[in-house]
Amino acid sequence: MKKEIFKRISYGIKVAILLSALGGVVLSLFYAERDGYSHWSKRLLYFTGLSNVWIGICVLIILIAPFIKALNTDFGKDMLYVLRYIFTVSITVTGIVYCFILAPFAEEGEFNPWTLSNVLTHVVAPLLTLVD
Repeated sequence: MKKEIFKRISYGIKVAILLSALGGVVLSLFYAERDGYSHWSKRLLYFTGLSNVWIGICVLIILIAPFIKALNTDFGKDMLYVLRYIFTVSITVTGIVYCFILAPFAEEGEFNPWTLSNVLTHVVAPLLTLVD
C-alpha cells in the first residue's frame, strides 16, 4: 500500500516537472520579443531553456516508458536514469546560479527576475526535480 502511494506521488511530481519546465520555456518564448530578443528561437540558446527542455523530455519519456517495450529493458531503464541524473545536475546548477547570483543583483527596471516563466524555469522545475 505504501509503495503504491509513493509511486503516485512520484508520478504527480513528474507531471508537475513536465508542466513547469516545458510550460515555463513556452511562456518565455511568447515573451521573447518583449524581453529584447530579435526572434523567439534565440531564447532557446541559453542553458536555462535547454536544461528545462531536456529535463522535460526526459521526464516525459520516463512517464511513457512502461508503454514502450524498448525502454523496459535493463539497458533502457539504466540509460534513462543516467540521463535523468545528468539533466538533474544541469537544472540544479541553473536554479542555484539564478536564485543566488543573478536574481538578487538584477537592476530594477532593466530585468524583472520574478516573472512566471522565470519562476517556473529557475525555481519550481529545479526544486521539483531535486525532490523527485
